[in-house]
Amino acid sequence: NSLLAYGRPRERLLSSLSRAHVPMDQVHVFLGGDDGHGLRRSVVHQDDNGTRYYRVPYNSVDFTAMVHIVENPDSFMDVRLWFYMHDTCEVGGSFWSNLTRWCSGLPSCALPLTRWAPSSSMGLYDAQFLADS
Repeated sequence: NSLLAYGRPRERLLSSLSRAHVPMDQVHVFLGGDDGHGLRRSVVHQDDNGTRYYRVPYNSVDFTAMVHIVENPDSFMDVRLWFYMHDTCEVGGSFWSNLTRWCSGLPSCALPLTRWAPSSSMGLYDAQFLADS
């Protein structure tokens, strides 16, 4: 989840994902706030690594990607799980290998920001859970 104008933080996140051996063809980047180009619907671009970028005309802050996913279910039929994060994050080297350990058996869960405070929308989501919401 990112804003079109937030290129520097987004690149830091994408670089950290690549260093953690995340298959970049499984990465979807939702770029909110592209209303200055007269967009009335999303535009999708895929880079040389297979990462998909969705330029959307609205900005729903932390929920831009969620809104797009829920409103366009046919575009994501092959996705079973979403790990949702913001462009202000970076991941460590063991992120990809440890990802399946988070929230096992739950349709959704937010990762804790601290031991006591949830982190809003970031976390692992079952795609069917989102579709049914």
